[in-house]
Amino acid sequence: MIRAEGLVKRYGGLRAVDGVSFRLQEGQILGLIGPNGAGKSTCFAMLAGSTPPTEGRVFLGDRELTGIPAFRAARAGVVRTHQIVRPFAHLTLLENCTVAAVQCSQLDHRGALALAREMLKFAGLDARGNDKPAALTLAGRKRLEMARALSCAPKVLLLDEVIAGVNPAEAQEMGTLILRARDERKVSIVMTEHVMPAVMRLCEYVVVLDAGKLIAEGKPQEVVQHPEVIAAYLGKARANAG
Repeated sequence: MIRAEGLVKRYGGLRAVDGVSFRLQEGQILGLIGPNGAGKSTCFAMLAGSTPPTEGRVFLGDRELTGIPAFRAARAGVVRTHQIVRPFAHLTLLENCTVAAVQCSQLDHRGALALAREMLKFAGLDARGNDKPAALTLAGRKRLEMARALSCAPKVLLLDEVIAGVNPAEAQEMGTLILRARDERKVSIVMTEHVMPAVMRLCEYVVVLDAGKLIAEGKPQEVVQHPEVIAAYLGKARANAG
């Protein structure tokens, strides 16, 4: 589905991402993980078109998306959520999703409205469609972010910390929603997440970054035992002591 080839992002002398390559398979949930400052958010931004790479290429299937703006990437089928949820505060939940559907799904207004209603129901927010986002809890706003992204009818969904910050019951519900999005909406998913139990439960494949470089990849159960991954998360002294 989506393919990153040799992605590099430089800010002056800093390489925030340094030669990262990976591939998301159709129907897969892939975890992009690493400690703070590893380059995950920058990598996400390059996949989504928010930030052009300094070097490297991004493909969706056979179509190259390298350097195109985010709205064109979304229309092509690559849609992201944001760690800090920023809905349109002055619009209702239904209007938030309808705007997304009109802008990205290429449906007419009637079709966009129907899709927005369907996605609100999918996210368990159909009874709140006339509410404003401020009336929701953090977990509710994250569900709205999911519903809004799905209203774009994506092929690939990039989920940025959609589980972090909610309580365990809400995290379980969000995990179930992610699986349903993959299975029922037929989207392939890249997720970046600090809640490691969620990564272990949801992801079939994991890519680990540290200091901008890819240091390990594979099945979650294998990657968490990788010496470089342990060192990245715990520090080399503690990893060696263990």
